[in-house]
Amino acid sequence: MEYKYGHLTYFDDRYAEMVAAACQAAQSPITEHILLSGPPGSGKSELAKALHKGSPSTCNGQIVQVRWDGIGLDISAMWGRGGSSQGSVDFAAEGTIFLDDIQSFPAEILELLCNSIKTNSFFRNGGSESSDLGCRFILMTSRTDEIGTESPNGQAWKMLTELIPHKIRVPDLVEAKNQVVPIARLLLKNRNFGFELSADAEQTLREWPWTGGIRELNQTLERTAWEKNRSGGSQIITSEDIRYASVFAKLRAGMA
Repeated sequence: MEYKYGHLTYFDDRYAEMVAAACQAAQSPITEHILLSGPPGSGKSELAKALHKGSPSTCNGQIVQVRWDGIGLDISAMWGRGGSSQGSVDFAAEGTIFLDDIQSFPAEILELLCNSIKTNSFFRNGGSESSDLGCRFILMTSRTDEIGTESPNGQAWKMLTELIPHKIRVPDLVEAKNQVVPIARLLLKNRNFGFELSADAEQTLREWPWTGGIRELNQTLERTAWEKNRSGGSQIITSEDIRYASVFAKLRAGMA
């Protein structure tokens, strides 16, 4: 059975609950924020884009991505500075701020997010007057377990997640094996690769441990198409083609 949301199509019953939750979240006021959780490569980024475009509250604004790089996040870049210096919250007015890998943000940033969500306002860095928060936060995390309150940002993370009314878990290909072959066919079609899957290739796709999720599957198909175009071989993708290309996909993703 197919489940559609925005530009996304899912082929496994495990996605039914996720799609229903996404539809509900998208129709909520902009003051209700969203947390997406799921393993790396499960498609959280694409779902965030679909939620932004599919929400009457945010579709007329921009989507601005903010990511913690492990070194530092300029608070002014997020909230603006002093009087009129603009930050991400201004650029995403009537739109969405997409916070990737939110579980790795330091406690200081998570506490600022908590205050903004609770009051629907924010203070610019160094400023003394609050401004209305006119955007939605979509938070993404690859953590599917609890972060202990003893960790450096654990308490702030716990407070933040308690403030989010819409928590959506995105399944991955390890769980949703029925998703793999239809998604592979769709990727091949959308990319105009001109290849078809043999029966043994489809069986390999179902059995393969897609720990890198849809991202790994896409990279495997890209490598397969490149190899077959380079060699001038058959337009039929075989099990051997998939196994060979998947090694390069894992290396590219740093999973091998």
